[in-house]
Amino acid sequence: MRPLKLTISAFGPYADKLELDFTCLEGKNLFLIHGPTGSGKTSILDAICYALYGETSGDVRNIKHLRSDHADINTETKVVFEFGLGDRKYIVERSPEQNRPKLRGSGETTADARAVLVRKQSGEETEDQILCSRRQDVTPLIIDLLGFRIQQFRQVIMLPQGDFRKLLSGTSERSKIFETLFQTAYYSQIQNALKDASKELEKSVDNLNARINALLSTHEAETVDEIVEMVSRTSEEIKIIESQSEILVQKQETSQKRVIAAYESKRILDEFDIAVKQMLKLQELSKEYSEKERRINSARKAELLREILKNRDNRVEEHSDALNNLQHCQLALISAQEKLDHSTIELKKQEEKQPELETAGNELLRLRAISEKAETVEEEYRKHTELKDVFEKLDATNTELAKKFENLEADRLNLLKVKDEAQTTAARLDQHKMILADLKDKSELLTDISARKRRLSESNNSLSAAQSAFNQIDQDYQHSRVQYDQLRIIWQQGQSAILASTLRSDFPCPVCGSTEHPKPATSEDYLPSEAELNNIEKKVLELETELNAKRADVSGCEKEVEAISAKIDVLTGKITDKTEINSENILEKIKEAEFNIREADFARSTLETSLEFLEKLSTKREAIEKEREVNGINSLDAKTILDKHTGLLQELEKQIPEDFRDVDILNLKLKKTEALIFALKEQFENASTALSNAEKDLSSTQATLLAAKDLEIQTATALITAKEFFNVKLESAGFDTELELLSAMLGPDEVSILDSDLRKYQDDCTSNHDQVKKLEVASKDLEMPDIDNLEEEADTIQTEVKINSQQRAEVQAQINQLKSSLNKIEDYIVNKEDVYEQYQIYGDLADSANGKNDVGITFQNFVLSTFLDDVLIAASERLKLMSKGRYTLYRTDESGDKRRSQGLDIYIDDSYTGIPRPVSTFSGGESFQASLALALGLTDVVQSHAGGIKLDTIFIDEGFGNLDTEALDLAFKALVDLQTSGRLVGIISHVPELKTMIPVRLEVRSDKQGSSAEFIL
Repeated sequence: MRPLKLTISAFGPYADKLELDFTCLEGKNLFLIHGPTGSGKTSILDAICYALYGETSGDVRNIKHLRSDHADINTETKVVFEFGLGDRKYIVERSPEQNRPKLRGSGETTADARAVLVRKQSGEETEDQILCSRRQDVTPLIIDLLGFRIQQFRQVIMLPQGDFRKLLSGTSERSKIFETLFQTAYYSQIQNALKDASKELEKSVDNLNARINALLSTHEAETVDEIVEMVSRTSEEIKIIESQSEILVQKQETSQKRVIAAYESKRILDEFDIAVKQMLKLQELSKEYSEKERRINSARKAELLREILKNRDNRVEEHSDALNNLQHCQLALISAQEKLDHSTIELKKQEEKQPELETAGNELLRLRAISEKAETVEEEYRKHTELKDVFEKLDATNTELAKKFENLEADRLNLLKVKDEAQTTAARLDQHKMILADLKDKSELLTDISARKRRLSESNNSLSAAQSAFNQIDQDYQHSRVQYDQLRIIWQQGQSAILASTLRSDFPCPVCGSTEHPKPATSEDYLPSEAELNNIEKKVLELETELNAKRADVSGCEKEVEAISAKIDVLTGKITDKTEINSENILEKIKEAEFNIREADFARSTLETSLEFLEKLSTKREAIEKEREVNGINSLDAKTILDKHTGLLQELEKQIPEDFRDVDILNLKLKKTEALIFALKEQFENASTALSNAEKDLSSTQATLLAAKDLEIQTATALITAKEFFNVKLESAGFDTELELLSAMLGPDEVSILDSDLRKYQDDCTSNHDQVKKLEVASKDLEMPDIDNLEEEADTIQTEVKINSQQRAEVQAQINQLKSSLNKIEDYIVNKEDVYEQYQIYGDLADSANGKNDVGITFQNFVLSTFLDDVLIAASERLKLMSKGRYTLYRTDESGDKRRSQGLDIYIDDSYTGIPRPVSTFSGGESFQASLALALGLTDVVQSHAGGIKLDTIFIDEGFGNLDTEALDLAFKALVDLQTSGRLVGIISHVPELKTMIPVRLEVRSDKQGSSAEFIL
């Protein structure tokens, strides 16, 4: 990742928009971020971290407090960071949750946090591609692109204040970083895969054993041989059962045949008895079916006369209808004559009313003339009303304009009062701003004092911890020193006894040469060996070294406490008013001053608004004056026209009779007259029409009556003929009376049913006679059998067969189950041997890969250790340069705490003492040198590693203050060597020497309005 451009707005101490273009460095890859304390140097790194991950570069700063206190409320807090990855460029934009003015109305609202990631396209015509616009999805995408989480980014790319030693001393953190940088998660997946495979195979073996035991337990057996023996026993048992089954089957067949023969004899005898009974029943029904045959013959004769009877009845009905029609026509003729007489009388009455119709017509002409004059008066009345409305509206407008003028005058006086008050308040705005600026300076001073007091408290705690650690190690050192001195004295004094213990008879003494040893020296005390003495001496030297280191830590903490206390005293002395040392009082005064500024600022805007309103009121006042003048003239003109029209209207009213001056009464009289004329005309026309219609109806009725008389004569003649023909046919058919004929008649369905019933009876008689003869021959020598006894015997044999079959099925099922279990057990045993063989292979591999080996190192850590060796070689070259050849970093293979990863511990080889020691024993300045060397070595190895993450940039925040002049010069040479390889190196430091060493600077300045920054090349 290489930064290209950073744009921040209302962020940290930067109130306004700040753009930093890193491309202006143009190959000058080493630059210093310089500026006074609190000016915002670290905030630049915070902005980069926040843009990428939504977090700051350190754990102390909270993103909720990143908005600039100097920024205007309308300025949005936002960070836009453009960076390069290989040949691609990306832009990430992020803003936190913040308050902003409402778009409508007054007050503030809370704007949600947002983030967007864009990939810039190459070429001028292509548009940039938005990769993600959801805040919660941007950070995971950044992690995928960079290959780092925020914690790893801080330890490899951006080394913040106080975090130099994490990569150096944190084994677990170092493991995570190396796994990300060298992409060795695959080896961890292999570990887990081997472990999972081993567990699965182990489970498979246990499962197969459980299945074998379950099958043995099912048959209450302990071995497979017992199941084989069970199969042999049950096979013999089933042979015996099968031989018994053959005998029972033969007995069952014989019994079933006897039962079948008995049922057949019983069936023949029963059927013969039923047929005889049926024959007797049919003989009893013979008389009934003879009567049915007679009815059928009579019905067929009567059916021949049905149409002749129907024809006679139709003639009777036609003659009856003709008589009824003749009577109806006679009555209609009488009614038509009466209607003609009534119409003649009504027409004479209407002719007598013609004079009345003429009088009504004349009255209608007179009323219509009056109506025309009344319409003219009505129209003039409407015009008079319109003129009156115009006058009244103009008069009302005059009143309304006068009221508006009075209100405008009152508003003008009120605005003048508001303007004077706002002018007085606004004049004090600059005074309030000066007070607020002074209070904020004091607040910043108090904040600095408070921060230093917290640091003083932390330093005191560190001093107490360092003194406690020093005292503990001093006690251990004194105790070990005393123990060592005592053992050394005992060892020196016991050397003669040790030498005497090695003497042998007939062998010369190494001191005197004598082969006789009459009284060798002895010792009653415990004599330590030389190795024990050397071990205690080594422990004393180690404790002495550690004690010196702790003494240096105590001294450093004491100096830090003294420096912070002195700075606090200096800062406290700048506050002249001791009552303002209380930050709460300052905050209250700041709030009061801010309120006064807002009030004065509001008064200034109110003053401007008041002046605008006063100008607008004057314009409105002049406009209303002109409008009142014009409206008054129009009102006088309208009054004159209204008076003239009133006189004209009075003259027109006199021309209309007094009774008809009311238009409604006149219209009512007109309608009544018109209705009377219409009614008289309509009545005369109706009487004429009625007389004409009556004459026509009388003529038509007379013709209809003559036709009815002719029809009656025709139907009477036809009726006599039909009756005579029917009587002749009745007598010839053999029926004495018409009633006898009607009784013999049946419906077509009834005849068919009777005929079908008769034929069925005759068929039944024939069939029964044949069956009786046949069954009589078949049952001649048969007797009724004892079926119950035969069935009981057959059931007994059937039960024995069923029991035998069940026994055979049970034994066969037992054999099948035993053989199935035996086959399954044999298969399980074969599978278990194969699986157990694989388990032994995978189990050994899984144990070895997961750290259960002689060195206790996992497969992934073994791979990581090889990378760590390369990193430590590169880091040691730089550390040797910075420590003038004293220190070398190396990886130790010693097994330590089994709860953490093995194989990634780093130790120091000190060429001055020749004694290896852990990196935790480094002093502050040495820790910075080692951490810097390790970070630079890591970038060298990762850059050269195929497939690794490309590390183009490193930022270092402080740490150089712990170095002396010579160490600083050596560290600077290492950084110069790094930037020559093309990597961008940014350093934040207060050390004055670096400003002279590094000509390229990002200079940060601050004042009361906030901070600013620019590159100085």
